[in-house]
Amino acid sequence: RVNAVYGYAAVSHIHLTQTAATGFAEGQADFAPAPKAPRVSVPDPAMLAKAHAGTEGVGDPGLRAALELLAQNIFTRPRSKGPDSAGPA
Repeated sequence: RVNAVYGYAAVSHIHLTQTAATGFAEGQADFAPAPKAPRVSVPDPAMLAKAHAGTEGVGDPGLRAALELLAQNIFTRPRSKGPDSAGPA
């Protein structure tokens, strides 16, 4: 196949050489992508007030804090475009 693509003139210059397998296990490059830096965003005060206003009737402070955090995550979630963006029915 290589001969068909590049022609005999290119393939005739190829020389294959076999060497010992020693040294190939050490010093291999790591091809894993670099870890992404975490995004740090400052919450919008209006969004925080809206999340707090929605949880005013909750008596348990732990539950209220969890619900406020959930509301913040929902408000700051990127909205997808398309017919399925409304979520499950």
